[in-house]
Amino acid sequence: MILILTGSQDATTLDVIKWLRHFDQEIMVLSNEDIIEEVQISNDETLLRFTDQRTLDFSKIKAYWYRRGDFTFRLKAAEDHPAIIHAHLKRELNSITQLIHNRLLELPNLSSSLNADSNRLDVMCIAENAGLKIPSFGVFNTRRQVQDFALKHGKIVTKPIGDGISLNEDEVAYMQYTDVFEQEDIDRLPDSFLPGLFVEYIEKKYELRIFYLRGTCYTMAILSQQDTQTSVDMRHYNFQRPNRALPYRLPEEIAVKIDQLMRQLSLKTGSIDIIVSPEDEFVFLEVNPVGQFGNVSSNCNYYLERNVALHLSKLSL
Repeated sequence: MILILTGSQDATTLDVIKWLRHFDQEIMVLSNEDIIEEVQISNDETLLRFTDQRTLDFSKIKAYWYRRGDFTFRLKAAEDHPAIIHAHLKRELNSITQLIHNRLLELPNLSSSLNADSNRLDVMCIAENAGLKIPSFGVFNTRRQVQDFALKHGKIVTKPIGDGISLNEDEVAYMQYTDVFEQEDIDRLPDSFLPGLFVEYIEKKYELRIFYLRGTCYTMAILSQQDTQTSVDMRHYNFQRPNRALPYRLPEEIAVKIDQLMRQLSLKTGSIDIIVSPEDEFVFLEVNPVGQFGNVSSNCNYYLERNVALHLSKLSL
């Protein structure tokens, strides 16, 4: 059996599942909406029973793909317990969840929740050590520091240090974008504030979205610089006139460095963003271990969903 842990109704996962069924694979798909009602873990046994009557026996798992999400327990403490007891019991459940993920990591797998949340700053430093060029960056909490950084590098942008906000609440969408930090933005800063990430702005000739799958880079070039709406952050999609996207042959030396980076991060899959400057320099920006790859697949006819299904099928042998 192939186990998939994913977000509810994740389109990419659904496409991979279709291919797995085409290959006659037995699969079990779980998401946050599947509630664990009974847990049975011992030295050599892991059984999870869910409210929908399904049972997950780890001895039956032949391959595992962590896509997104986590395990959810129905087990709760009595409502009249003090908050400190609720906090303690939550830590107890988190320890059980950690053990479950550790045991899944011992199985043939494509990825794990244990390295799904990458630290942007750590990754940039590791990428630089792997030989990839990165932009200059700084984490600051005073206006003076930001001003000095802008004077040194000219045009700068600001980004989230960790994962950016991307959520909907009360019919309002909250989304963080990369944006140019102008002098008037610096002038409006208080003398001190919570630490923020500031990065040297890199002019783009075009940008690359790369899906990495166990040593192979599938690359798409995005001509986002030709549209002022998408020139700083291509996620400001122009739905009336979408950016042109096409297959791209990544230079072997860059592919080797990306492979080295991903191995150091213990990642078997991931979506990587790189800018190609007007001087044809390849500048690494970030890697998202659970990034979407459907657009890379469809725009470039890479059939990545089929490739992922094939890898999982081979792992299950």
